Amino acid sequence: MKKLTAIPTILGENFRKAREELGLSVADLASMVTLSPSHIEQIENGGYQSFYTLAIKVQGARKVAKILGLTDEEAFKLRQVDQDQQISFELPELEQSQSENVFETKPTHLLEPKATIDGEKNESSKLKAKFKKELEKVSSIDAHLKEVVATFKTEEDQKRNRIVVVCKFFLYLLIALALILLLIKMNQQDKKSVIGSTVGPLAPLAETQDQGQEKKSQELAEVTKAPTTQATVTQEVPMASAKTASTIPECLGLLSNSEKFTPVLASKAGNQVYVLSKTETTICFEDANGNQQKKDLTQNMGTTFYGKAPLKLGSNNLDQFDIFFQGYKVKTDLSKKAITLVERSLD
Repeated sequence: MKKLTAIPTILGENFRKAREELGLSVADLASMVTLSPSHIEQIENGGYQSFYTLAIKVQGARKVAKILGLTDEEAFKLRQVDQDQQISFELPELEQSQSENVFETKPTHLLEPKATIDGEKNESSKLKAKFKKELEKVSSIDAHLKEVVATFKTEEDQKRNRIVVVCKFFLYLLIALALILLLIKMNQQDKKSVIGSTVGPLAPLAETQDQGQEKKSQELAEVTKAPTTQATVTQEVPMASAKTASTIPECLGLLSNSEKFTPVLASKAGNQVYVLSKTETTICFEDANGNQQKKDLTQNMGTTFYGKAPLKLGSNNLDQFDIFFQGYKVKTDLSKKAITLVERSLD
């Protein structure tokens, strides 16, 4: 038997630091050196209950040191003791090929710890395999949950987008309705104020056409009373000669001493004039050929006279009429009984 005089002290802190620097866990390192995790923990933290003897622990530590790349000086520290205080322990004499690694020898008194180590190793492998399976299950569940969450978010986004699209549609629809109502209101206001606008004669002309039946009956009555009177039509009448001119006695006094008016602007020919009565009254008309007409108008009633320019209008209440000539409202003093409208060339 060989007798040793000193057992080195294992520097467990250096073992732990070296393992952590390599990123190895206790279980990983134990698997690499075919030891149990409790062996690695006792090498790093002290104690040797899991080892059969303290010498076997030192041998195991040397094996771990080689894996971690530690030198003997970094892994162990020899204790300096007196000869009387030396701790002696005995190891069986081994052959040279077997003395390099105690774990490779098979002495009778080491069979039991080796069996224990192998059992712990098998148990650790089983636990590791079981843990790996459980980890795979958890990973698959986590992946499934992520897919569910992603699908849920996608459905929520689609639902939110649909709501936004519907809201935008109704908003645009309301804006369009508001614009339509605004245009309708503006159109109605334009129709009401067409009398005072520069394009006023367009509406009165339409109104005259709507009252066609009433006007035609009045004109037929006048033609019956005065056979030589020229009938009023919606189109320009042919020029009549002075010999065929018709006169109305009641209009002779009204049409005398008239003032001339020439429009500043002209957009229509001067062969017609439109009048709109503000009250119930009578108005007389005469063209350049001497053809005369007389109309009895009620409040807000309008009529159109046709003939060769210049055109004369006469009434005891001439200022109670809105007169439109050549596409524009006549703006002049209407306090006198008669006015002569002189045609202006088209602009």
